[in-house]
Amino acid sequence: MISVLTWCYSRQDMLDITLPLILKQEGVEFEVIVGHGPDIVLPSHPKVRGVPTPVLSITKAYNIMMKEAKGDTLFITQCDMQINSPTQLKRMYDKLDGRNIVTEKFFKQGKRDPGVYLQCCMAKKADVEKVGGWHEGFDDINTCAYEDADLVASLLESGLNIDHLETDADEGVYHIDHPRPDYEHDPEIYKRLQAGKALFWSRHKEGIMSLYGKQVARGLMQRRINA
Repeated sequence: MISVLTWCYSRQDMLDITLPLILKQEGVEFEVIVGHGPDIVLPSHPKVRGVPTPVLSITKAYNIMMKEAKGDTLFITQCDMQINSPTQLKRMYDKLDGRNIVTEKFFKQGKRDPGVYLQCCMAKKADVEKVGGWHEGFDDINTCAYEDADLVASLLESGLNIDHLETDADEGVYHIDHPRPDYEHDPEIYKRLQAGKALFWSRHKEGIMSLYGKQVARGLMQRRINA
């Protein structure tokens, strides 16, 4: 079974768009675990379970949701990710082979994202548990960002590959635009961003694109050997 993990501390308007689309998924058995704040109202639905989570603690929230998950496969997303295809979960699950994680190249601000982080990602629960889940140091009040990159890097370092889907635009996954911190011009936010970056590099010797580049090189070498 697939356990869908989605975090929504306060964005009820976005959850009201994205949760019904998740519930339209077909061809796979799944549950939806919503990590939420005190003001979120969830529908009464047999597939939906709510889990109260702490404010401004995204990594702790996902670790709590993972602990509650009944499925052996996790679909990791957020309440601002609009999944338009009813076969999204099935297509990702069919691509999951036990040696990889699968992400979707979703659309953000009118462009297709590389899809290397966790906004729309599927992985085996055991693999995420093996690397320790989400590192809760990224929840520090003086730190922001990099928590999703950190987990993906840990998964790639553990020997897994990352594979992508690229769903056609008419049924693609879309990030719902919303106000975001001014990372470039707000000195306090910039300081926190730099702290998040420093924490990432204290835990990893390589970035995700370097790790992914090595995966591509290994694949090319294997194809040459098999030719």
